[in-house]
Amino acid sequence: WLYRSENPSLQISWNYNAPMKQVDMTITQQSSSDFSLELEVERIDERGKKIRSQITVNQKNTMLHIAADSKPVQLVVDPDCRLLMETVVKEIK
Repeated sequence: WLYRSENPSLQISWNYNAPMKQVDMTITQQSSSDFSLELEVERIDERGKKIRSQITVNQKNTMLHIAADSKPVQLVVDPDCRLLMETVVKEIK
């Protein structure tokens, strides 16, 4: 997308599903074009331990689940800032 006039723009909402021990995520591409992205997601637990997962986003709306033994204190998308994009990450409480 470096040769396009638009960058990916993602709206990400998440919540912790305690009975299933997983983080449920909904990712919506706000851009007018759909992009295919390989994203890294970092969960930070209550002890400060960082756990990374790779996810693929290739649709306008993507729902996925990441196994997690406990509720993350924070969820960071693209923690190393490798992708040129805009993201808004919100926890659903």
